[in-house]
Amino acid sequence: MTADKGRKNIRHKLIKTLADHGNYKSATGWEPDGVFFSPGTRVNAISWSPDGVMLATASGDARVGIWDCEIGGLVRFLEREGASWADSIGWVEWSPDGKYVAASAVGSDFKAESLHIYDVASGETVARHQGVDEIEWSPDGKVIACVHKDACVKLKAPLSGELFGELEGHLDGPLCVKWSPDGATIASCSQEVDARLWDAKTGEQICKLKGHARGENCLHWFPDGKRLAFCSSKGAIKILDVESGDCIRNIELENVTLRTAAVSSDGGFLAAGSRDRSNPDKGDEVLTWECENFEPLPPIPGYVANWPGVGISFHPSEPILAIRTRDEKHNRDVMIWRLIKGYLKPA
Repeated sequence: MTADKGRKNIRHKLIKTLADHGNYKSATGWEPDGVFFSPGTRVNAISWSPDGVMLATASGDARVGIWDCEIGGLVRFLEREGASWADSIGWVEWSPDGKYVAASAVGSDFKAESLHIYDVASGETVARHQGVDEIEWSPDGKVIACVHKDACVKLKAPLSGELFGELEGHLDGPLCVKWSPDGATIASCSQEVDARLWDAKTGEQICKLKGHARGENCLHWFPDGKRLAFCSSKGAIKILDVESGDCIRNIELENVTLRTAAVSSDGGFLAAGSRDRSNPDKGDEVLTWECENFEPLPPIPGYVANWPGVGISFHPSEPILAIRTRDEKHNRDVMIWRLIKGYLKPA
């Protein structure tokens, strides 16, 4: 690899692999090569616990796995009563206090109560929400923004389900909703061209932010609360200034489908799961950028773009990225990478 003198770059370091969700082996702890095995099927979604010690994985066997990433090993599986192996968990997220995990099903058996909230310590289901694809916890954990199948976002109490308000205005069903870091604003997007900002207390729409052509969109706040990364499946990411609505940076990728995007906790890195439409034989990748200048950095190989759910997750306090993957050695894994800033010497 060569580079111009003084050019900044990233060296991605593989830390651990949580491996083979398809071989039904019992969890025995870390293997010498940094791998431990888990029963189950594909990993659809990943979420770090708020303290960065554990990972929750949403799997294709209707279970949520809780993994201890410090000592290595399975803590427990969170299971749904009456689930079949044909069902699949497509989304998972921890509560801000780390006591609960919310997970939504994409199987046909859970249309009535599609989202469950689990007590992590006991493994018990403590709340169910009907017709919900996913939720986003408020920073204080007191309210959840629920993405409903009926084209609206509902603000509810997590456990009791008490309705506090609704965010109405999307013509298509919302695909993604995110609270701002200070909890004052909610951002949402759908297949429409614009993102929308809402007052979290009143539920009133604040403004629209000009986005992309129609497509499956997602968004993510930067930790300063002043910018949004607005990602389109059509292969573009816009960095939007929340106050002015201006596009600060427009990243356009030719013949690339983007599955999801995430920003590191320090705001230093942007990552997006991708698939190259022009080369079917090329493996899926996680594309990365350093946010100082948004120049592209070396991609992370092995990502799986065509499964449901959000398959990448940044650590809550370090530039560490967990991604779902599939390769010849381990069919269905979670790989954990550290993004490291550095300088390449001239060749």
